[in-house]
Amino acid sequence: KPPYVSGTCTIPPGQLRLFFTDPNQNANFVDLKKDIPPERVEALNSACQPAMFGRDGEDVLDETYRRAGVLHPGEFSTGFCPTTLGIHHMVRDSLLEGSNSTRQVRMQLDKMNVYAEGAFFKAHKDTPRDSSMFGSLVVVLPVPHVGGALVLRHGGTEQKMDFSEALQTAEEPTIGYVAFFSDIEHEVLPVESGHRITLTYNLYFDDTEGESAARPASTTVAFHEAGLKRAIQAVIDDPSILPLGGYLGFGLRHQYPVKEGMGTDEFNNKLKGVDAALKRACSDLGLEWRLAILY
Repeated sequence: KPPYVSGTCTIPPGQLRLFFTDPNQNANFVDLKKDIPPERVEALNSACQPAMFGRDGEDVLDETYRRAGVLHPGEFSTGFCPTTLGIHHMVRDSLLEGSNSTRQVRMQLDKMNVYAEGAFFKAHKDTPRDSSMFGSLVVVLPVPHVGGALVLRHGGTEQKMDFSEALQTAEEPTIGYVAFFSDIEHEVLPVESGHRITLTYNLYFDDTEGESAARPASTTVAFHEAGLKRAIQAVIDDPSILPLGGYLGFGLRHQYPVKEGMGTDEFNNKLKGVDAALKRACSDLGLEWRLAILY
């Protein structure tokens, strides 16, 4: 599967309302629809602080690398809820694979960003908050803008997501969304005009009992995993490969947030995508496996 899922979704008009505090500590309100007056968007932009980003474990401000405004939870309130729209099901069904596709997904609001004309964010990767965080969800609101496309890069491929035209031509209130794994490099291209306003959610595995536990895994995923198991079995059965015994090593395709002193066992049930499929294939074949960090 691709390491991302994207799409558009119509929403009730009330979910576009946003309350915030202006620089004078006065309560303010905007309705982030496609015909919003420019002065209302600018009022929201003026309430934002310059956005920082993670570098070497620290939050830094560098407007040559990122130029955008930000409000954090507690500084604004919105009626938008991705769970009521079923986006968490899209993430689970289209992004996660195998047994991970039956796990609960929790979406935690992280921030709101305003990218005004000339704003951008150069290529970077997200900093996971903890080992249960596996990705991010970016929701693009239907405020008029040109440019500001989100570019995803992974494994030598590149995908550009630009919802600006689709959101403006939609007959009903519509948002765009992109969910992707934390280790996917991404970039926000410069906004040419208007304001690109986004809500960002951190995606976590939430392994509490619930309806997801009984959901079957995708038959398409099962088909591909069967092929993976056959390939590994063929290597094991080939007498010319490791005739005296030994180890098979596989490089992981995704990156994981390993902190100093952390054991690799903590990630046994938090592998993503093809990494998780490889783990399941080895287990199904009765092979002993472990994660190792090589320097």
